[in-house]
Amino acid sequence: MNEKYLWENSNAVSGTLTTVPLSEIGPLKAPAFRFITNRTLVMFSARQEIEAGKYHHVHIEFPFDIKNGRHDFTETGLIRPPLVALIWNYGNAFRPLLSRPGIGYIDIDFDSINGTLNAQFSFGFNGEINESTGQIKDGAGMEYLEPKP
Repeated sequence: MNEKYLWENSNAVSGTLTTVPLSEIGPLKAPAFRFITNRTLVMFSARQEIEAGKYHHVHIEFPFDIKNGRHDFTETGLIRPPLVALIWNYGNAFRPLLSRPGIGYIDIDFDSINGTLNAQFSFGFNGEINESTGQIKDGAGMEYLEPKP
């Protein structure tokens, strides 16, 4: 998304994403890292640093014009399950933890005018833990991207 767009403003992104439990990496309480839109797609990402240069990353995307309420995660639906990854070497290496389409949902409260987001979600994994629940609380400071001239 960044190659085609310029930042329109530089708001301070805030909010937290929490999960309990989360597959191989345990519960998360991660501060917002990025909250951006190009007025078609919205992306919210949060990171929890484990140690210098190593962190857990969770990324959720949804349509800008989404209706507030519950949406099931599907492979081809409005919202896919979150992308969860272990990232190390200061972002030069990562291992995704694959969530399963068709399991879970997100209850979303998104205000595109004020750039705020609150959500509760549940999603599934392949592996030991089949389901994780979590929330995005007080997401704010969404930045609007503009096409490059």
